[in-house]
Amino acid sequence: MFKKREIVKRNIDLSILDKEKCELQIKDNYVYTPIMPQLQIDSDERIYYISDIHLEHKLLKKYGKSLTDSKVKKYIEKLVKDLLTDVSAMERGLSFLLIGGDVAHSFTLTKLFYEEVIKYWKKDKVVAILGNHELWDVVKNGEPSHYSLEKVTQDYTELFQSLGVTFLKNELLIVDKRYQRVISEEELLNMSSEKLKKETLMATLIIFGGTGFSGLNSKFNADSGLYRNKLDKAKDIEESEKFSRLYDKLCINLGKNKHVIIFSHMPKEDWSTKTHQAEWTYTSGHTHINTLILEDEKTVYADNQIGYFNQQMGLKSFDITKKYDLFAEYLDGIYTISSNQYQNFARGQQISMTFNRKNGHILMLKKEEIYCFLFLNLKNERLYLLNGGMPNKLNHQDIFYYYDSMAVYSNLIKETFKNYNLLLKAMSTEVKSLGGTGKIHGNIIDVDYFNHLAVDPFNGEITPYYALSMTDRDEFSDMDDFFLSLDSQIKLNYQNRKKAGSLKMLTMGKNYELLNQENIKKVTNTDMYGPSNMMKKIQYLTENNIIRVWNEEVFNHQIKIN
Repeated sequence: MFKKREIVKRNIDLSILDKEKCELQIKDNYVYTPIMPQLQIDSDERIYYISDIHLEHKLLKKYGKSLTDSKVKKYIEKLVKDLLTDVSAMERGLSFLLIGGDVAHSFTLTKLFYEEVIKYWKKDKVVAILGNHELWDVVKNGEPSHYSLEKVTQDYTELFQSLGVTFLKNELLIVDKRYQRVISEEELLNMSSEKLKKETLMATLIIFGGTGFSGLNSKFNADSGLYRNKLDKAKDIEESEKFSRLYDKLCINLGKNKHVIIFSHMPKEDWSTKTHQAEWTYTSGHTHINTLILEDEKTVYADNQIGYFNQQMGLKSFDITKKYDLFAEYLDGIYTISSNQYQNFARGQQISMTFNRKNGHILMLKKEEIYCFLFLNLKNERLYLLNGGMPNKLNHQDIFYYYDSMAVYSNLIKETFKNYNLLLKAMSTEVKSLGGTGKIHGNIIDVDYFNHLAVDPFNGEITPYYALSMTDRDEFSDMDDFFLSLDSQIKLNYQNRKKAGSLKMLTMGKNYELLNQENIKKVTNTDMYGPSNMMKKIQYLTENNIIRVWNEEVFNHQIKIN
């Protein structure tokens, strides 16, 4: 059935070709992983964050010498309620809230604050770290306690444990669909590379958190009084090195294969000389200089530091992907995998899928971080390309044809649709800025559950429409009419943004010149969802690096969009 081929020189982990029958023999080289239950899949995790509230300064500015215990309690109750109830109750039950230290320099005020927080936010979704002000542990007359750093930290550990709040002190929070757990500093330090990778294999969220400290800051450090009497410069350097050592270990072992949030009170420059991990997100406070950096080389959210004098405050948020790659550590090659592995890989990519095929083997082809999954049917001894759980016929029956061609095929597809995907993402960003969902599926961008934008892959023309179902649809010929028909804050935001001239993509009409349309052959189809369904298959490649459709015309630089 298959052409006999020498594979000894190849870095592929399959494969024995029977010398007499020239047939593919299957070698079971997978490790069993339990299949995860079917869950509603949402590809992004929203993270809310705030730091440097400094309650003492707020209270003294508001009440001065008339401050009483009852006023303190009422002020904190109102502050927390106003701060958190701006976020919907559903979000407060699903999303994580990062509180980045310097809530107060009094243990009593900090305790009151967090007791109020867990009234409104799901407590195991609240993640706290200490700032330098908490370490002061002021007890009365503005004077710090005489407790050691270790004693103050232990007091806060016990507080957060009693409240059910996740407290990170040089520790790693791992969340996946099975559990949420914290790896302690000592455990993380002594953990082998293999175990660390195993622990984070199916993680949808990883947060490394702690104070960080300021051993590398030549001006603002222990010598300048940052910690009052809790540590000197030598101890500041020692604590910074502890945090940096663990950070380095995560960089080496997780690197670009995992998305990690580095959550510290001090900015990274105060405790590490290493460059930022491009794939990771950094959030910090301390400086009171609000900074937002969204670059290819680094992503930093340090832009919600409230500071001493600002009475106005609110939460900010960012979205991170919940994707993980079950096969990230696999070398390039061809592998046999189980049905469970295949479905768990899909869930890690946030793809909803079931696979119930029997009487065959699943073959995973991996090359240059591109994946292709084939099904070998044992009844007819033919190869099929897996589009999720559906096997599709293939013209070629030589597995090495696909393995050798998949990188070139992927590059041609991605280059052809590069500008189109940039266009979709730019439009999605504008929709999100108006308060819409901005979710992309195929050639459609969701504004909300019923309202959508269809973007023609041939000329970039936008068709706004309202749909109760795939067959019950009202199209709008004008973008203004569409947004003005919405009975929501989105409409007001659209009006204000358009008046200010800050909407670009949604007011361009046709975006023909942005597309590489000469390589796309449009096939007339009155069904709006036909092109969308094909674009979904293509987007599995452009967004997830998974080939789910194989079109030989790609090699002739001609792609049909039905």
